[in-house]
Amino acid sequence: MLKRVLTSLYWECETFDVPGGVAAPPLKYLVLYPDAFPALPPHVEIQSPSISLEELGHDWHRWYNGNICYVRPSKWLVSTTADEVIMKIEDWYFNYTAKKAGLIDKMPDVGRAQVFSEDPSAERESQ
Repeated sequence: MLKRVLTSLYWECETFDVPGGVAAPPLKYLVLYPDAFPALPPHVEIQSPSISLEELGHDWHRWYNGNICYVRPSKWLVSTTADEVIMKIEDWYFNYTAKKAGLIDKMPDVGRAQVFSEDPSAERESQ
């Protein structure tokens, strides 16, 4: 739901999108629009679950203030829609839970990681 505090706009969002077989709580977050939007991208602030301070930096695609890095600032396009931002955050959470579960070694810089089940034939059959 889009909300306003004084002159600032923000979305309250939630995603449940995680790799199959991974048990993880939903990601609850805010998409906060800066005053300079759309020249600057929205910030993404995690509300829950609590994420360790050790899970910061490029390996986790999180800034040191805790915000999610879903797009490189130099790659931000003023034409990016709220739906596209939310899809990128869903990809981030999918990748985050895959890395945390040991399904991938590294979160991709762009998009969603390819996660395979323990039985490679099951993946091929589903495609």
